[in-house]
Amino acid sequence: MVRPLLCLLALLTLPAPARAANPVVELTTTAGTIAVELYPDKAPKTVENFLAYVDSGFYDG
Repeated sequence: MVRPLLCLLALLTLPAPARAANPVVELTTTAGTIAVELYPDKAPKTVENFLAYVDSGFYDG
């Protein structure tokens, strides 16, 4: 009886899955690194366009 109860209590202590975070892109400059958090729920087309440029390597170098 005690063992199932302990297992149940152990399962209850596990954290719930967190909501997916907004994408973050890091820009590295000569002055340091800048983290840019994107909000697809606020500007979906802009985020999609920006990430397409990032994925294509447009901002590399």
